[in-house]
Amino acid sequence: MRRPLTALITAVALVVLALLPVPTAAAQAPAPGAASAGAPLLVADFRKTSVWGTGHQGAFTIKNIGTAPVTGWTLTLRLPADTVISTVWDARFSREGAVHTFRSHDYNAALAPGGSTSFGWVASGAGYPGTCTVNDYACGFDPDITPPTVPAGITFSEVGETALTVGWRHASDDRSSVLDYEISLDGAAPVTVRGTNAYRATGLSPSTPYLFRIRARDLAGNVSEYSPPARALTGDPRPDPGAMPTAPRSTPSR
Repeated sequence: MRRPLTALITAVALVVLALLPVPTAAAQAPAPGAASAGAPLLVADFRKTSVWGTGHQGAFTIKNIGTAPVTGWTLTLRLPADTVISTVWDARFSREGAVHTFRSHDYNAALAPGGSTSFGWVASGAGYPGTCTVNDYACGFDPDITPPTVPAGITFSEVGETALTVGWRHASDDRSSVLDYEISLDGAAPVTVRGTNAYRATGLSPSTPYLFRIRARDLAGNVSEYSPPARALTGDPRPDPGAMPTAPRSTPSR
């Protein structure tokens, strides 16, 4: 009789186990850049909107690409030590070492699905944001690492004995229509001009050949290759030996 009793006990135990709830795995936070259905998902994109010799102006755009509204946002990033933010607008800013934190104001905290907002800064140095998160999601911004095209079509005009004007066709860039151009004369350190495709070179020697090379720089600091050298010859101050001499003018006597 023991064997049937043992079998009965085993069967009852199996039924009890089947009725018990199955333990579930601990909930895990979504990976950066991922979102569950019905959840907010923020992405952030960065652009340098202006660059000068000692610094730049930058702007972040934050967008809710999820399906639920956002009631506030916090963006955290790292910047190189040589880049220091001096002015921030449309965000509450704090810094601890290399970690920079930007928080929403009351007026730009709410983001409906598809909604966006932005904030900006002025900084010294040319550093680009490193690791970045917004509400614990990876920012996902695409750093500008593509240089402009090489300037082409170099021409010379208004050629004088000691000066001339060099011109070229505008280069193109994937992010900006405003470009710096660096003009190198005979391999010397380049001269920079912004937003124009002409440069007046002065202080040249008469009747002398010069080689000009030009490259483009975008607002993120990416630089194109130099153009092939273009040769220019300044004017000759000596009279044309083939020209007919002219008689001196006589002054009528009184």
